[in-house]
Amino acid sequence: WLNLEFANDSSNPFSASDNLKLYVGNNLLTEFTISNENRQIKQYAFANVKSLSKIYIPNTINSFGRNAFINCLVDVYITDADAWATCNFENAESNPINKSGNVYLNGVKLIDLSIQLATEIKPYAFYNCKNIETVVTGSQLKKVGDYAFYNNTALKSVDAGSVETIGSFAFAECVSLSSIDIEGATKIY
Repeated sequence: WLNLEFANDSSNPFSASDNLKLYVGNNLLTEFTISNENRQIKQYAFANVKSLSKIYIPNTINSFGRNAFINCLVDVYITDADAWATCNFENAESNPINKSGNVYLNGVKLIDLSIQLATEIKPYAFYNCKNIETVVTGSQLKKVGDYAFYNNTALKSVDAGSVETIGSFAFAECVSLSSIDIEGATKIY
């Protein structure tokens, strides 16, 4: 499935019907584990897949194509927050967190996010995440990308260390946010 190329939303058969379900063999696919061999999720790969409720994404994935998860309500399971933060998401609908808002780190709902190795949190990385309450970053983080934490409604505090650039709408609609500690911000858009 991950090797298929879909030109647009209409080329993915799941756009044809809300009742269409994905089966592997004779088993309804409700959970999907992506192999460590994969590096990307192509555009529209899981668009409109309604039967899927959980997806396990290894830290080898570094790129999500346009609308890869549009209208796909899944809980997202990751193993490395730093690797996730540096993934390239083409748009908000390419991020599987977008619809359910739930992300789990090593099987545990991610409440306290620690980014210690990344130099950048890429655009849309935690877009619309509903369970993160705190973010703490290491001293090497220099940039928080556009929409990185957009609409993180549970987010209360951010310690962004020595970040230098914060992108457009990075913390927009974070209605619970009451504290941001940034030592060296020089550019805030």
